[in-house]
Amino acid sequence: QIVLINYFISSGTFPGASMPFFVVLALATGLVIGLFNGFMIGNRRVSAVIVTLAVSIILVGLVQFLSSGNPPGDVPKLFNDLYNTKFLSVPTPVLFWVLLTASVWLLLSRTIFGRYVASVGENAEAAHFSGVPVQRTVILAHTLAGLIAAIAALVQTGSIAVGSVRIGLDLPILAVAATILGGVVFGRGDGGVWGPFFGALCFALLFVVMTVLGIDEPGKLIAQGVIILGAAIFYGVRVRNP
Repeated sequence: QIVLINYFISSGTFPGASMPFFVVLALATGLVIGLFNGFMIGNRRVSAVIVTLAVSIILVGLVQFLSSGNPPGDVPKLFNDLYNTKFLSVPTPVLFWVLLTASVWLLLSRTIFGRYVASVGENAEAAHFSGVPVQRTVILAHTLAGLIAAIAALVQTGSIAVGSVRIGLDLPILAVAATILGGVVFGRGDGGVWGPFFGALCFALLFVVMTVLGIDEPGKLIAQGVIILGAAIFYGVRVRNP
């Protein structure tokens, strides 16, 4: 959905619209897409991986159709200005990233909803017989994920300051790899929020270092692939030896 939100902001579909309008539009888009994903997964019992991947492909295809495969246009300057601001010498995106992670951690570790999510993630059938509203939990969790993805879309759009029909296409696999590096085991309810946070931080630092060293794009892709492969091997070992 990152590419769709970027298109809304940069294509001129809403001429003269203010930044608050685009923020509300982005969040609403994320909520609707997340709600749809959650409904398909929670009510229709379709695989979460298949649903999210299929919806992502549909949205990318939709944007490329609407834009004829060409970059939509420029992003309002205020997005890039806010992206480049600092608070107490800390870049605003970094500060926002930490605050968002902390908020999700509080939600998952200090609320009934968080306990429901952990129970469903570990064993949905057992959670159901324990009185956990499994379908509602799945729908709410994916709706929240859609909202967070919308926030990521706003940040990504501010970072590149232009429209792009390929923005964020590599993020799903990077998110999975960062989650694995962070110690999460899918289907067992193992893991937390801070592990994936530091996994993503490792990827970000790696890209910064490679840029400073002057490594070109093919080299970055190779390094990225090697790390993802290593994460997959590590995950397999961990699953076999819990």
